[in-house]
Amino acid sequence: MSYYFAYGSNMNSQRMAARDMRVIGQCAGWLDGYGLRFNKRSGHDARLACANIIFARDERVEGVLYQLENPAEIARLDPFEGAPFRYSRERFPVQTKRGVVPAWTYIANPAVIDHSIRPARWYIEHLLAGRDYLSPAYWEKINNTVCCECRLSGDTATFDPRTCQLMGVFNDLFAGSCNTLLSGGGEEPVYLPAEGRFDCHQLIFRQDYFSSALHEIAHWCIAGEQRRQRVDFGYWYRPDGRSVNEQSAFERVEIKPQALEWIFSVAAGHRFQISADNLSSEIGASDAFAAAVAEQAHSWCVGSLPARAALFAASLSEVFGGLDYLNPCHYRVDSLGS
Repeated sequence: MSYYFAYGSNMNSQRMAARDMRVIGQCAGWLDGYGLRFNKRSGHDARLACANIIFARDERVEGVLYQLENPAEIARLDPFEGAPFRYSRERFPVQTKRGVVPAWTYIANPAVIDHSIRPARWYIEHLLAGRDYLSPAYWEKINNTVCCECRLSGDTATFDPRTCQLMGVFNDLFAGSCNTLLSGGGEEPVYLPAEGRFDCHQLIFRQDYFSSALHEIAHWCIAGEQRRQRVDFGYWYRPDGRSVNEQSAFERVEIKPQALEWIFSVAAGHRFQISADNLSSEIGASDAFAAAVAEQAHSWCVGSLPARAALFAASLSEVFGGLDYLNPCHYRVDSLGS
């Protein structure tokens, strides 16, 4: 038998069901000598805290002990929890009314600990959903947690499995070798270098959008060492509403990133759509821009991809099954959407 001890948002059984976790039983559980803290940076918004537990001799962590269908089931939860890069999965002796049960749980890694942040109220509500398995005093303590004011537009923590897989592919490759973590949930995409409160570089894509993630990764794969030390790689970004001249300048900078995003999309079996990113001005992608993007993709197919891009594309192909992604026939102007 295999068990998982949830002390955070997975105390909400509906959340476990949404993640398609196969559970055959659940009961109250607790860990003596540990304390609940909200000090782990969310992978979806670095302003928000998630639950963590720390050693605390005189405290107790209460939670829900899930009996999983089989021992392999716990691995399916790892992408949602950001293991092994944001959380480490470890076994703990969890106490129950029937005795001690060895169970998996997740402990935040030092690189994502931040004592200055607070959880969002929607996140706390997930914990409170475990009320039937918590003592009244412990439930009330959680209910009284001081929360931050900022809110996401929806609970982006429930990413679809493909997006979770995508984050896993990137983080498996580059969290250790390049000290860079990919996460979603941003109102706007942004790259944040490791400085101040961040112990690692943060590549944040918009909401839970698969295409946004591929586009931001493309920019990161192209950026050199110096640019990766600057916010958003040091580029000045003119928002939606650009003039014809500003749009022309935007397109010149976007040729390589969008060509690389196209290759990543094919490797991932995902539809690529060229982007002018200028909806309010009704200036779509020019024919010259589309042709230049296709030409650059062709050039990389017959030549060689940037080193990090080559690793990432190969891993995408292996995980998502997008075969033959370096075949130039995939990259025709007449196949582009806009």
